[in-house]
Amino acid sequence: SYIADIFQKQNTYLLFDIVLFIIRSLALSIGIFMQNIHLAILGYFIGGTIINAVQLLWFLNIVNKYEKERLQTIH
Repeated sequence: SYIADIFQKQNTYLLFDIVLFIIRSLALSIGIFMQNIHLAILGYFIGGTIINAVQLLWFLNIVNKYEKERLQTIH
């Protein structure tokens, strides 16, 4: 993501990607183990949605902190 690059947050972004990979792998593994492709797809989708929502909130937090610091330096 460009936001992570701009704000030097690549390590945290990498952690998000690792967690996303683990959650999606677990979801697919559970679905395969239970022989239920619908469960695998649902778990994959829900896991990805949750991680992406948390990541979006993290991005918004980074940008808001930057904007507050920028406004303080102007005044």
